[in-house]
Amino acid sequence: MRLLHVRSLLDNEREVIISRGGGGAGSKSAAASSSPAIQASFDCAKASTRVEKMICSDAALAELDTTLAARYASVLQMGDDKTYWKQDQRKWVKERNQCQQPSCLVHSYNVRIQDLEQVLQYLNKPAEYR
Repeated sequence: MRLLHVRSLLDNEREVIISRGGGGAGSKSAAASSSPAIQASFDCAKASTRVEKMICSDAALAELDTTLAARYASVLQMGDDKTYWKQDQRKWVKERNQCQQPSCLVHSYNVRIQDLEQVLQYLNKPAEYR
């Protein structure tokens, strides 16, 4: 339910930007320019890729990024095969980095967060029920 709210928020912010004549490459959303610094799971001052810059310019995407980072850290902490999960995350990042639009990033993050939450539900079960 909350993830759908984030998607709606992104669509609404995009409408505001378009109605104000913004939305071109390199423009910041109204929320990003008037609010405190956006906090992603990484240092936005060091953002180098197009996708990292998109995340750092959009509060909703940055929130999805920090949510995903927390879920991933939990899976790494609880899971037995850390190498597998690190490889899986790198694979997902490569797929995420193919996104050209914020809506694609929202979808990618929503799917990954949901997948990690399912893994956490499984890992939280007592061993005899796995």
